[in-house]
Amino acid sequence: MLAILITISCFVLFFDLGGRGFQNKDYLRFAETAREMMFTGDYTVPHYAGKIYLAKPPLLMWTIALSSQFGGIITPFTARIPSALCALLSIITVFLFGKHLYKNPMAGFWAGLILLSNYMFFLYSRTVKTDMMLATFIFTALYTFYMGYTTDAQRRRIYFVLFYVSIALAILTKGPLGFILPFVIIFIYLLCKRELVFFKHIHGLMGFGILGLMVGPWVILMCQKIELNTVINNAFSESVVRYSTEEYGHKQPFYFFLPELIKGFLPYSIFFPVTFVYLFSKKVERIMEIVGGSQYGLSPSLSLCPSRGVKAPAISFPCIRRWRS
Repeated sequence: MLAILITISCFVLFFDLGGRGFQNKDYLRFAETAREMMFTGDYTVPHYAGKIYLAKPPLLMWTIALSSQFGGIITPFTARIPSALCALLSIITVFLFGKHLYKNPMAGFWAGLILLSNYMFFLYSRTVKTDMMLATFIFTALYTFYMGYTTDAQRRRIYFVLFYVSIALAILTKGPLGFILPFVIIFIYLLCKRELVFFKHIHGLMGFGILGLMVGPWVILMCQKIELNTVINNAFSESVVRYSTEEYGHKQPFYFFLPELIKGFLPYSIFFPVTFVYLFSKKVERIMEIVGGSQYGLSPSLSLCPSRGVKAPAISFPCIRRWRS
């Protein structure tokens, strides 16, 4: 099933991938930054139009330059290859996740097809932006964390090695946001499960070592060429200022993104109302099960109790019976 899913995904993701040019200013900026890396040979400090460009870490530009090495020139096709490959990795991860959760490869297969046919996912799989790459590494981090969370202690270390590798790649894609987002999600998950103590088992020391080995060399080399304050200020601007102020043009109120969210999940967002009703009904059923299951300890029950020679319904507690007068 996985081979079939990969075949379908490759056709959809790579068909006419370079058919459109760099119509977006972000596409042009990342492609030009990668071109200047290839031209100058400086892969440490990104440059755009001859000026230092630190708005994003260099992983996307590195992969664009790598995919363009064969032809020696960056084209709309080679610039989009990293996003398309990341989308393919996301689909494979979804397949493995679904197969593991439902113990059925068909569940993973259909989950992968649903992801592939999602409007926003397909759109970003054909862009020259960091979004697809960041989403992929965050998702692989969450998948490997879950596998480490649910497996035995012997195999847990392997999954957490992959977890921290994913985190490191996310940091090299989007900066501190690649670290913050997955850990916020994991914290909320463990909080809901009331198992925050599991943080003791995530091999934190090993994780810091992996992050240091993968991210540290680039940071050290970059700081040798430019000032450390410049690096810190740019990281802060991208991770905090960008999402908390209007400096970067994000002037819309929070509810502006709700229609965008619905549009992004098309065609499956049409099932949102039915899904919410279903989940609410299941929650009500669960509450009724809890109430019904605990009636012998806490809740009153309806029983037929003889009173003055007449059978009539009366509310009574199981442990307190109404005696004939």
